[in-house]
Order: sequence, then structure tokens, then C-alpha cells
Amino acid sequence: MSTAELETALAHIRSTVAGEISLQASLNELKTREKAHSRDIETNEAYLPFNIKLATDLFEAGRLTKAEFVFHSAFHVVSLHEQYLFEGLYDKDLKEISARTEQIQREHGLKQDHYWLISDAPIEYQEEEDQKYNSVLIEKQTEVFRKFAPASLSALLQGQPGEFWNLYERGRRSVFEKEITWHQHLT
Repeated sequence: MSTAELETALAHIRSTVAGEISLQASLNELKTREKAHSRDIETNEAYLPFNIKLATDLFEAGRLTKAEFVFHSAFHVVSLHEQYLFEGLYDKDLKEISARTEQIQREHGLKQDHYWLISDAPIEYQEEEDQKYNSVLIEKQTEVFRKFAPASLSALLQGQPGEFWNLYERGRRSVFEKEITWHQHLT
């Protein structure tokens, strides 16, 4: 083994040990947190940096793949973004688009609380309002990622969204398929 190879191996071991030490500190902090906490926006925003740190520590300790790291980190950011949407924080930016969407729905005989499949919606709805709505949501999601996600994930989402969502989905499947497989073996 060459000196360069030995130095690379030692650097990797040092990095993994440092990640393991940081992970143990995060796990100790996790144990001290309250089990039951409210799920309001302020609480979720306050806990988000810890959740990101825990995912980072697990990744740096070699306990998560890159895809699992992307999922575990981004899941909390995506959830917060969705909470902002559902609790009306984006209403100001979506108000005009929503009003126009409702007008189109009425003009085409769609009743309140009924929806089209995207493929069944009128062209003006598909090509204009739905795209505008989604554009606002993507912009808002990007803002939330810039604020809360690790810079590397935010940059990946902005620069290579397809790659980001591919990693996210692979990580999600890795997490949940392991649980399903384990459960199936028990029954």
C-alpha cells in the first residue's frame, strides 16, 4: 500500500470517527427532547436544524447512503413547505391564480370541491393557471430549502432538480422498503 493510499484510508477513518462522535452527541440530545411536542409551524421550524444535523451526523458516520441522507434531510424541509401551504402562508401569492382557476372551473361546469384529472382539465387551465400555481410553489419550496436545508441539498435541488428528486425517492424507498421487508419476514 502506498503512502497516499494509506493517508486516504486514514482520512476516511478519521472522518467516520468524527461523524460517529457527533452522531452520539446528537442522539444524546434527542433523548433529552420532549417526546410529545406540538406540531405547529414554530415548533417544526425550531426542530428542523436538529433533524438536519442528525441526518448529517448519520451520513458522516457512514450509517446512511447519500440517497438516504437526501431523504432524511429533505423530508423535514418538504414537510414544512407543505405545512406553510396548508396553513395559508402562501395564500397571498396564490390568491389571483386560485381565483382564476375557480372561474375556469365554474365556466366549465365543475362543481365546488370537485376536481379534474390534469389530463381532463381545459387547455387554459392546464397551460396557464396550473403552471403558474406550480411555479409559485416551486419558488416557495426553493426559498424554504435555502433557509433550512444544507447548502449542498439546496444547490442540488436548484441546479439538478431531477437528480435531487431521484435521490430523494431512492432514499425514501430504501427507508420504507427495509421496514416492509422486515415486517413481511415476521408474518
